[in-house]
Amino acid sequence: MAKFKVVGVKFDTDGDKALAKKLAKKYTGWVFEAESDQDADERVADIVSDDSGFCVFHVGYDTVKDMTVKVKCAVACKNSSGSPDFFITTVEVTKNEYALGDHYDKATAKAEEDGYENPFLVYEKADAPKWFWKAIPQ
Repeated sequence: MAKFKVVGVKFDTDGDKALAKKLAKKYTGWVFEAESDQDADERVADIVSDDSGFCVFHVGYDTVKDMTVKVKCAVACKNSSGSPDFFITTVEVTKNEYALGDHYDKATAKAEEDGYENPFLVYEKADAPKWFWKAIPQ
């Protein structure tokens, strides 16, 4: 028996994006057991669908043993005064979350939590030219 952690869920909410986002947030992070990856696909979708009452289009998950990585991100955005600014943060993601680009979403969420505003454009070290990280305030 292997342990798996839900890293994202896409629901059929008849176009209600706010509800889909709320549901995805609720189930992200759930840990469950399954015999194999193939069994996990069916098992987690059934569990989440039964619990939420909504059909599940897609479930992303990692094995619990997956190592996480820390990714330094710079978020170009507006500060609370409406002026252009950078929000610098480090987020922790699994390898699968990194491959899906979830580190960008986590960096944006942290910026929003700290009072920064849209538009958001997130850079990580691999995205930016060499001079970029030297030029922005740390």
